[in-house]
Amino acid sequence: MLAGNATIGGHPAGEWSVFVNGTRSQGPPDTVVLHPKEEIALVQGTAPVPVPATYTFPANLDTPVP
Repeated sequence: MLAGNATIGGHPAGEWSVFVNGTRSQGPPDTVVLHPKEEIALVQGTAPVPVPATYTFPANLDTPVP
């Protein structure tokens, strides 16, 4: 959880944006709820164009680990 004077990579958390499946998440980074197989982009400063929106995950990620 990021609170108070929290930083990510030495930068204040407020300088970061979070994109989920290519869409900017509203609110601070620590409020983003993560779900399996979503494309998450943490951006410090100006976002790239386009922001990554998809990722092809390997098929074996659904295989339980013994």
